[in-house]
Amino acid sequence: MKKINILRALPAALLSVSLLIAALLSIGCAAAPEPIEEPPAGADPALMQSAGQLIERGSPEDLREALQMLRGPAQSFPEAEQLAAFALSLFDLFYPELAEAGYLSGGLYLTYSGPYSRTLERAATGQPPSAGPASADGGSEFFDLVVPALFLARPEDGHAASRPPDLSGYLELLDRARRRNSSSVFPPYLQGRVRELQGSPQQAAGLYRESINRAASFYPGKQRLAVLLLQEGQAGEAATLLEQIADLLPQEGSLLYPLAEAYYHAGQLEAAAAAVAQVLLQEPDRPDALLLRARVLTAEGNWTHALRLLNLLLYQHPDNREAYLLAARLQYEEAADPESSLELLIEAESQFPEAPEFPELAGRIYLETGRDGEGLNKLQRAIDLQPGRVSTLRLLLSNAMDMRRWLQAAIYLSEILEQEYSQEDLLQAIEIYRSLGDPAQVLYYAEQLYQGDPTVKNLVVYAQALLSGKQQEQAAALIEQGLEQAQTPAAHGTLLTLKASMIEDPEEALSLVREALMEHPQNYLALVKITELYVDQRELRKASLYLKQAIALDPNNAALQVQLQSIEKALATQD
Repeated sequence: MKKINILRALPAALLSVSLLIAALLSIGCAAAPEPIEEPPAGADPALMQSAGQLIERGSPEDLREALQMLRGPAQSFPEAEQLAAFALSLFDLFYPELAEAGYLSGGLYLTYSGPYSRTLERAATGQPPSAGPASADGGSEFFDLVVPALFLARPEDGHAASRPPDLSGYLELLDRARRRNSSSVFPPYLQGRVRELQGSPQQAAGLYRESINRAASFYPGKQRLAVLLLQEGQAGEAATLLEQIADLLPQEGSLLYPLAEAYYHAGQLEAAAAAVAQVLLQEPDRPDALLLRARVLTAEGNWTHALRLLNLLLYQHPDNREAYLLAARLQYEEAADPESSLELLIEAESQFPEAPEFPELAGRIYLETGRDGEGLNKLQRAIDLQPGRVSTLRLLLSNAMDMRRWLQAAIYLSEILEQEYSQEDLLQAIEIYRSLGDPAQVLYYAEQLYQGDPTVKNLVVYAQALLSGKQQEQAAALIEQGLEQAQTPAAHGTLLTLKASMIEDPEEALSLVREALMEHPQNYLALVKITELYVDQRELRKASLYLKQAIALDPNNAALQVQLQSIEKALATQD
């Protein structure tokens, strides 16, 4: 193809003008024009790097500062616009309350369309990435590890069913992210969410604390930590955290209600009443707030007002299971009206046929009002609905022990001990197996009791079990140890009595028991022992005197009653 000379192709007149201008420029007849600066090829790299570091750190103020830095460049450079849009997406995901409250002044309206966009869309509705716990590929080594776990950001996502059963892969990604950036709130918080969902609340709490330590304003970590603290009964610390959140966020019912609940569990009833009143001002028909208000009124002793409020709540929300239970309890425990309580429980059982708490309470009321048959039937119904229900088993255990059905009591207690146990449970086990004549089991539980809490009181129980189990030497050493540690007359007297039981010389034993009764005249064990010693010495009048004192302390002990009748019969023969 032939090349065309553009100058030659121009018309002659135009060529003449061009030559004239060129001549004038060459001799300086006109000033040279200002050089035109080339526009920058992209956003300032230093600014982009600083903004990126702030976004990685992730606190509300960090993201706001990053967005302020990017506001101007985002209007001119696509890469700045997308970085700002990504920061805005993170802000909306983690801090929706602040976003709605206008924390980001001069609203930004940006749409993120970068490599993480699909994963972020899914995370906004609590859905995991379709690729699962695999490192993303978006150009940021840090966010490649964090973005896959963003679906865990908000606990109230409503998509729990879509979560994968195994979350351990996300832990590994987040652990790498933590090592890469030790100042970011995202990795420890998201790891805490994983641990919480895996049923490890203590590990989760530690991770939430770490996220808060990295940024005091990171309120999602405070919210989740407060929930766990409430579950563990640490309502005071939970209330402190929620107060900090309430100071930071708008006073909305969704945020005030957890604070009111924390105040209630911490026993700060006045603060709880004020907080729940604020919630009800905004949402007058909110069922959980009405129920909490009734609980606060009950704790304040105003159970009549609480009952009126519960009646209103049940009229408006007949599906409120907890309101039924509280109303039935108040009718029985405060209004002393078991029949009205039972009527309410019948209604509740028809409404919630699979709920075990209603037949359980009905069973308790029947037992405590002398209707054992109906009560046991109701408790069995509760156990059928929820096998192994500890609260119901405890009612059945108490009834069996009251009725001295020791074998049945042992069965109930074994089911309880498979799930939990306390010192009271161990003491009950000792009483049950002593009544069943099983010294080996008595010794087993007494040893557990003493090892778990080596107080003098528990030492006495253990020493008694050792004596019953014919382990005299070990018992003797333990008793001497106890005599050195005992600080109350009652404990010291009981140990003297146990020591007396090991002495063959009746006079020496009698001397120790007398000393024990001088220290503590109502020492039941010493009264029984001195009765035994006087019977052996045929001093029946003295034996009768001390035995009557023992019976006064244990009036339901049939064996002591029989022994007293025998002594009095012998005394009548003597006379």
